[in-house]
This record gives sequence, C-alpha cells and structure tokens, in this order.
Amino acid sequence: MDLIMGGVNFSDPSSGGDECFHYLTVYQRLVESALVLPVAILQFCYIWPKVTSMEVPHAPNFRAYNNCKKLGSFLLFILILVFAVEVSYKVRTGSLIFLLNPCHVATMLEILLFCENLLPPNVARLVFALAMYFLPGATLALLFPVVTSRKLAGEVCIYWIQHLIIVLCPVYLLSLGGVYSIESFYNFNIYVLCHALMTLYSFGPLQLISMLTNVNLNNILCPASSDPFQGYYYRLAAIGHHSLFLILHSWLYIKFTKMIIAIFKNGSFIRAQLVEANRNKIDPPRLEDCPNVNLTYYKTMVSLKQELQVLDYFGAFCVFISFFVIILIISVTCILWFCVSPTDDVTVFAKWNLLRRKRSYDVKVEQRPLNQPVFADRGVVVAARFVSYNSNSSNNNNKPNNTPYLPKQQPATVEDEQNSCVLERTELRKRDMNELWDQSLPVSHMSLAKLSRLKQLLYLRNVTDVTLNRYNVRALPSLDGLIFPRYSVTLEMMGSQIRPSGLKICRLVETINMMTVADEVLPSVSTFNGMFGYHLVRQSDSEVVLTLNEADAMSIFQACSKLAVVLPDNPGHFNVELFLPYLEEFTKITLWLPPEKYNRAKQLSKKLLSNQCYLISPKACNNLRAAETLAIPGKGRELINGVIRQGEAVVHKYVDTLAMLRDPVRSFLFGYNGQTCGVVQWKRFSLLNNYLKGFRLGELTLLTGPFGCGKKTFLCEYALDLCDQNMVTLWCGLELPSIRVVATMIEQYARYNLSTSFDDQRRISQGSLATAIIRLLAIEYHTSAQDIQHVVIDNALLIHDCSSQTFTELKRFASSKNLHITAIVHPKKEVENPIGTISAYSIYSSLIGAYEADNILQITTHINKNQQQQCELEKYLQIWKNRNVGELLIGCLVEMHFDPLSKCHSLVMRKKKIRPGCVD
Repeated sequence: MDLIMGGVNFSDPSSGGDECFHYLTVYQRLVESALVLPVAILQFCYIWPKVTSMEVPHAPNFRAYNNCKKLGSFLLFILILVFAVEVSYKVRTGSLIFLLNPCHVATMLEILLFCENLLPPNVARLVFALAMYFLPGATLALLFPVVTSRKLAGEVCIYWIQHLIIVLCPVYLLSLGGVYSIESFYNFNIYVLCHALMTLYSFGPLQLISMLTNVNLNNILCPASSDPFQGYYYRLAAIGHHSLFLILHSWLYIKFTKMIIAIFKNGSFIRAQLVEANRNKIDPPRLEDCPNVNLTYYKTMVSLKQELQVLDYFGAFCVFISFFVIILIISVTCILWFCVSPTDDVTVFAKWNLLRRKRSYDVKVEQRPLNQPVFADRGVVVAARFVSYNSNSSNNNNKPNNTPYLPKQQPATVEDEQNSCVLERTELRKRDMNELWDQSLPVSHMSLAKLSRLKQLLYLRNVTDVTLNRYNVRALPSLDGLIFPRYSVTLEMMGSQIRPSGLKICRLVETINMMTVADEVLPSVSTFNGMFGYHLVRQSDSEVVLTLNEADAMSIFQACSKLAVVLPDNPGHFNVELFLPYLEEFTKITLWLPPEKYNRAKQLSKKLLSNQCYLISPKACNNLRAAETLAIPGKGRELINGVIRQGEAVVHKYVDTLAMLRDPVRSFLFGYNGQTCGVVQWKRFSLLNNYLKGFRLGELTLLTGPFGCGKKTFLCEYALDLCDQNMVTLWCGLELPSIRVVATMIEQYARYNLSTSFDDQRRISQGSLATAIIRLLAIEYHTSAQDIQHVVIDNALLIHDCSSQTFTELKRFASSKNLHITAIVHPKKEVENPIGTISAYSIYSSLIGAYEADNILQITTHINKNQQQQCELEKYLQIWKNRNVGELLIGCLVEMHFDPLSKCHSLVMRKKKIRPGCVD
C-alpha cells in the first residue's frame, strides 16, 4: 500500500484528503451517480449491438511509403520510454494509484495500438476509438495543467512530454488507414458507446476507489485549482461540457490530421519519383503524372534534384538525433532520481545553494557591528553573535582594529547563556513584528494574480475586501503574502492607538513545481499572542462565534454580521485558561470548529459555562467549514445563518439528555469512535485484543502482582506498544527513575540489549512520551497542555494520602478528560493463603481501587519442579475485571514468556490451569 498511495500529499486539496472528500456531500454523490450511471448503462445496452454489426473498414493504408514502419517503431519506443519514466516517478513518490487517471489509460491504449497484430481487427477498432475519445482529456490537461502534486524535479517536464505525445501519436495511426481510419471512430454509434464507457469508468470504479482512499482521481472528488468548473454541481457541468467537447475536438483533430497527412504524402510521393529518376538517369516526373500534388511543392522538390545525395543521408541523421535525445532524457532522469531526497524533496544543487547563502549570511553578520540591530528570517542572529564573540576572543591579538568585538566579561554558565539567548531572541522577534506591521501595506496594493492565488489557497475567494479591511488584514511589504493580526485589546478601548499583540503571516512560496503558502506566527508560536478579530468586540456584544481559522471567522462575519473570533490553534500549547477571561463577558458562545476537530470543541465547551455554550456538530454543518459553506453559490449566507441557529446547547456537565446520549449509545453499540473496539489495537500483545477488544479511552486499568514479578518491565512494553501507535503517553515516575524507564523502552523497542553493542543505535520515531514526577494536581495541567491520551502511574500507592477516594478521582478524571490511566497497585499481603488458590474475594479485599477500576490485570508467578528436580519460574497473566466489554481470564491462565536480552514479553495462546503443589 505504500507504493500505491503511501506518498499521496493529502495536504494538497487537488490530490485528495478530508477537505477534498467533503467538498460534496455523500448524499449528492449518490444522487448524481443514480442519475448518471443508469443513463450510461442504457446507452451501452442500446448501442452495443449496432457497433458489433458494423463492418471493419479495409481501406489501403499508407504503409507503402518509405520509412513509415521505422517511424511507428520509433514512436512506440518513445511512448514506452516516457510511460516507464512516469511509472518510476510514481514508484518513487508512492502514488501508483494515479495511474488510473484517464491520461495514463490513454497512454497504455496507444501502446497496445502501436504493437502490430496484437489485437483482432474488431477489438483494435474499439480500442482505437476509446483512445481517440480519451484525447480531449489530454488536451484539457495541457490547457489547464494540474501539477501541484508533482514535487520531484523533472516530474512537471514528464507531465508535458507525456500529454504532448498522447495528442500527436494518433496522427501516425490515422495515416495507416484500415481499422485506424477516420470512419472507425468519427461515427455516432461509436461516439455514444465510448461516451457511455467513459462515464461508467468515471462514476463507477474510479469514484469508488477515490471515496475509499480519499485520493482525488480525475477530479472526481473535488475540482482542481485550475479547473474552470467550480461549485456544488461542477461534475454535472463537466459531463455536459465533455459531451459537446468530444465532438468538437474530434472534428478539429480530423482537420489537423488530414492536413498533416496530405503534406507528408505529397512530399513522400515526389521524393520517391525523384529518387527513381536519379537512379535510372532519366528526367524527373512531370506535374501531370503526380496527381493531387501542390505546384509549389513540386517545383521545390525538382529544384533539389542535385541534392538527392544529401537527402539520402537525412534519414540517418534524424535517427542519430533521435537516439541522442533519448540518451539525454535517460541521463537527466537518472540525475534527477539520485539527486532528489524522497523525504524533503530538495535537490543536491538546492542544498548547495542553501549552504552558500548561509555562509554568506554568516560573513555579513561577522562584519556587522554588534551594537547595530540585526534582523534575520528565523531569529538565528543570537547564535551568530555568540559564534562571533568566541572567534574574536580567541584571536584578539591578531585581528584588525576595525573588527568589532565584545568587551571582556565575567565567565558565565551555559544556563545563563541559554537564558540570555532566549530573551534576546524574543525581543528581536517582537521588534521584527512591530517593524513588519509598520511597513505593511493595504491588500489593494497586491497584484491581482497573487491576491487571487492567495485567496484560493487560504479559502478566501468569497471574502470581500470590505471584510478584510474590517479585520485589519494587510499585505507584506514584499507584496507576496497576507498578515492576519491578533489582538488582546479592543478597538473601542484603544481607538486608533491599537496595535496587534501577535501576527500570523501567510506568505506565497513558489517552489520548483507549485505554489504553496508558508505560515509563521510572531513573536512566538508557544505563547498566547491574542486572538484574530478580538479588536471588533464592543461592550454591547453578547454573542460570539469561535473558530480555528481566519477564513471561517471572516466568512461568518460577512454572511450574518455576527462577531467571529479565531482561537489559537497550537496543539502542543493549547492552554484554555489563557483566553477564557476574554470570553466571560459573552452570554452566548457558539463553537464552529472544523468537523475533524469536533472532539476538541466538546472539550472546550466543558471549560465554559453550560448555559452560554452552543456546539455546531458535523451533522448540522454537513461536514463543511464556514468558508466552504459560504462558497456554495446562491445559498452560502442562508446556510451559515441556519447552521448557527441549529447550534446544540451544552447543558450542565452532570446532566445528560436523550438527545445527547443518542450518538454515544449508537457509537457504543456499533463500535464507532473507539467506544467498543478501542482507538487502537495492541500489536506486541495481540492476544489482549481477544479479551479486552482494544485500548479504550476514559477507563482506569490496574496492574497487580507479587513483588519482583516484573510489573514495571511489562508496563514499559505495554505503554511502548501504544506509544508506537501515536498514543501520546505521560509516564508518572513515582518510584522508578525516568532514565531507567526510557532506557528500558529503548531496548524493548530495539528488541536487543544495547549495553552489549554501542554501534547498534536506534531511536523511537513514532509516538510521544513525556516523563515526569508529579502529583495528582499536576496531571491535569500536563494532559491539557500536551493532549495526553495515556497516563501511566508506576506505583499508585505512593501517591500522598492514597485511598479508595484517590482511585475514584482517577476514574472521574479519566472519564472527564477522555484518556486512559494505567496504574500499578501492589496487593496487600495475606497471612493465610492456600497454596495455588486465587479467588475474586482475595483480589477485591487485598487490592485498593479494585471497585473503581474498569480493568484489572494480574501477573501470577509459580515455581514448578521438572523431572531433574530443578525449579522453574513460570509467569501467567489473568484478567480479573473487564467492565465494559470482552471476556475474563480467571479459571485459565495465559503464559508469559520473558526474554532477558530484549526485556520483552510474549503472550502464548496455550492456557494452563494452576497445578496443585505450586508455590507463590
């Protein structure tokens, strides 16, 4: 699957993704398919008998003329070469699924047609007709190119070469006649048949594969940025346009082909007559003997009679040039293949240019006086200053007098230097922000082409200039980007003296093959810099709409004149407490976040007062953002007002209504959203999936067992398995040091004892793990700030004042924050315990928190004597409690095998009962 669609860039809307998938609703796709597919099926059933009864034309072909067969072989070689290069690029980028596009299908059909005697005449005629009716797609691809997904160097060049060859190669086929004659495809019956087949292919398998993979094949999910058809009904408009364009394109192509064939036939006929006359030493043919020959062309060829020897070598020269071009294409492709990194798509030449610019920048920094302010793109000037200081201090005696240097200072520690670097960098970025805002220009100063492109990439196509001015959106001094200011004060309070406390810069960046937008936040992304649109707040405002995108906020304000503010969307630093004081003055708060972030909206609503918060569910907005809703022609404003009126009120946090429970109950019953089957499945311990059914959020799991049985080692691998599947984990180290925890996980991840070999170094590349020694009050802060999904407590009994109430609070915290807590709890020692007997009463009586936990896992150890009277330690796993779903493991035990080298466990399917005589 990685080669097929692993490298598809879903961030580009023209390539696919959730945004492209939700461009049209599923209901509309089904309605359009129900209208189009039956018509295409009826067309096919009606016209197929008529097409099969048609005679295959057998007109004389043009193969008798010299070099025609060599030309066909040469074109076949070029077709195969270009298509092979295109396939190699698809393999390189992991996007072989795009070979289903009609242009690639047309290339494969033409390759079949150029292979002689490979297809029967009837099949060859049908394949030729399909290839001819695929040509309009190649012509449209040349007129409206879509190259945003082509990032490797040379991909755009191959795009143009392939489509040009697709358009030009059928001229040779038409010159052959026979099954490749004009009558074979320029026929009403053939046109209806090919139109039906193309419609069935687009709305059938192509649409099904696109909806299953979210890949935009042939723009069936959403229109491309260069597509002339946009809007809610763009597919129906494209069908109507394509039906007429097929006929017009075929007529124009026939006219063009006849002209080329006529010129080529006349020249070849005259040249053959002259060669024969020169060979037999007779006079050249007369004009009367050359029917259908242009007079001017005849005179020209007769005048070249003395140069026939040169013309004989012309064919060899053309073959030499052709092979030279082929070798050049192969060489350039190999160079681009090995000089491009598949991860960052930067060529060796671009890296060299970047290094050269960095060196020149370092030289400029060293030559600049240190008391003069220096402004860099990314704020790395502080590091350059320290480098300059170290180099100057080491060569103080040999440097010229005009070279700037820092005065001699007291030696400082590394921590002091780091703190001073951070402070100076922050001040520089604030200074850069203020100067950038002072130098900014109105949006009207930008060129129409750049502004239109920016609006298209930022979903601002339907936002007017009046709305942009109300939100103080301005242009960069270089006129290649937009500035979205963030405010922490209102215009009513400060008046004309108001200044933004933060800036979000969206700059138009032109790469080798595409135009993208690079965004940056000043002065820092990790701090709260105000909110976009907050300066419009007045004392009389009682209602506000919160979004996460500037385009959505301005679309809401433009559609219904409601105040819309953008919240800072920084997942790593999303601290709700920072902007809650700014929202306390509103009596009604509506949250319209993107559909994929609806869970974040629900978490945010829990922080707000229940009587003032309203949520916009994905069902209410048809899985559309506000900017996408405004783009619906004729209905955008009305739909936005209707969606805001349909906001669901959030009642008290301890009261659940039937309307609120409808979707959770359905999700629990049918396994949606990870309620039953879990958000992830275990990979290292796949046996647990048979009993626990998966890792679920909102639960409390206790792991118990006797002292020294390996609970912490097992829990490290247990958490590593989930962390490797992108479950953000917080390890609460109350007993074991964090260094030991991370070292154990690294060896378990490598499945190798790293202490024996220092050359084998691996790193955890997936997931996120944070270790801390914390108390219960600190867990809430870390989970909110870092979006924690799994909290691990290595020994819950070490928590201050640990009791049953502590586990009650842990369970309530896991349910309210929608995360999973796994804790190690040591059982109480029992004085009288029968050998080999374990009961549920002993578990619930000796284990603190057993009644509050959702899952209880116990590691049991037994010492058995083998036939040689040697003691063997056996470990088993039991599941004593599984509250929500799944099965228990009480009577039977699952064997646990431990590898001391890799410190990894494995669960075996063989089940054994406790044998008498075992010793705990």
